[in-house]
Amino acid sequence: MKLNKKGYMLIEIILASALAFSVAYFLLKLTYKFKDKNESVYQATDYIATKTLITKNIMNDLERGTISDFIKIDNSNYKLTLVLKNGTKEYRRLELRENNIVYGKTQDYNNTSSFIKNDVSYYEKKLPSSFKININKIEYTNTNSFTKINIPVDSLYSKDNYTIKLIARTSYNVASTIKLGDYISYTPSKTSYTINKTKTGSDDDTPQTINPSELKVWRVIKINSNGTVEILSENISSTNIEFEGQTGYKNLIGYLNELAKQYETTNITVGSRHIGYNGQTETITNDSYFKAPAPWSCSTGQTCSPDPDDYEKDGGGDTLYNADLNILDSIIGTRNAKRPSGVQVSYWISGRYFSHYSNTRHYWIGRYMLTSGSLGSNHLTGFNNGTLTKASRSFAIRPIVTLKAGLDYSGEGTESNPWKITN
Repeated sequence: MKLNKKGYMLIEIILASALAFSVAYFLLKLTYKFKDKNESVYQATDYIATKTLITKNIMNDLERGTISDFIKIDNSNYKLTLVLKNGTKEYRRLELRENNIVYGKTQDYNNTSSFIKNDVSYYEKKLPSSFKININKIEYTNTNSFTKINIPVDSLYSKDNYTIKLIARTSYNVASTIKLGDYISYTPSKTSYTINKTKTGSDDDTPQTINPSELKVWRVIKINSNGTVEILSENISSTNIEFEGQTGYKNLIGYLNELAKQYETTNITVGSRHIGYNGQTETITNDSYFKAPAPWSCSTGQTCSPDPDDYEKDGGGDTLYNADLNILDSIIGTRNAKRPSGVQVSYWISGRYFSHYSNTRHYWIGRYMLTSGSLGSNHLTGFNNGTLTKASRSFAIRPIVTLKAGLDYSGEGTESNPWKITN
């Protein structure tokens, strides 16, 4: 088929139009590509500057204290309530939305309380439009020393890692502030506790009570890696606790620990024990070794076969209390102690002792500290010339309590200005 001149012209026009359209489309696409690229670079640069400011502002503030609480409210509006502790308690809140970050001081712990916008800690920033916080993937990791917060941020233009990372101390760093031997002011919450004489074996029918709140001055004897602090009462109880006979010997360590427990305070302490306790059997349940002739041919701490030390759970005695005696010698500097009134008296030590003189003369002794600084050796039960005897012994008590991690303290730790728990 032949084309006339008009036919050639029509094809030429069509081809030219198609070519022009292709060129125009290519140029338009290239323009958008450069625009997207420029916007990506611009917003990425803007975000990096934002991220630096966010991290710097918050981290500078967190360095002044420690995080003690961390609460996620919901997945669309993530709020972290931070309690900073640096001598005094201050509240901070970090609010995260998809494209907005707000951080600053608040009046109280309530997560709905208003920010104090004129405080130096206050910071608010809206992220560039192409960046969004991935609320559902926010992570935090708690250890004994630090809290790490990872805030993932996604970009519409890039798969680069734009995560905001924050880190702060988790618990109050007592190791760098409180020292062994320091004085702590602490008053137990209980004011009265009645002694259970079925545990002590005492024949005295007179009701007996202790007042835990009378012991107000304590000494630091151990700082644990988890931030808890063990403290020993500087004074001993005003009341003597009487233990008597085989019942008193069998229950001695367990009931002394029960008495020490009365010196705890909810939300302040996390444990307790009586001085001398170091894992011994708290209550002896086997009576078969309380007999004559003697079950063992030597005293606790000596060598014989069978050895009473191998029968600790059956009443053979122990030397485990020596760990606390070493603490008294090396940290406190004395084994002696006074009542709050200033009178120096003897006090119980959580420990048992089997004393062997012969097969027909042997005794079971509850350990106690004399005013001379030596261990007492008067028995609670035993055999004298084959005859069963029992005796009562009455001494003060000296508790140890463990303070929980993360408490606030003020003071200097000296006798005249002890550490005070300010929670």
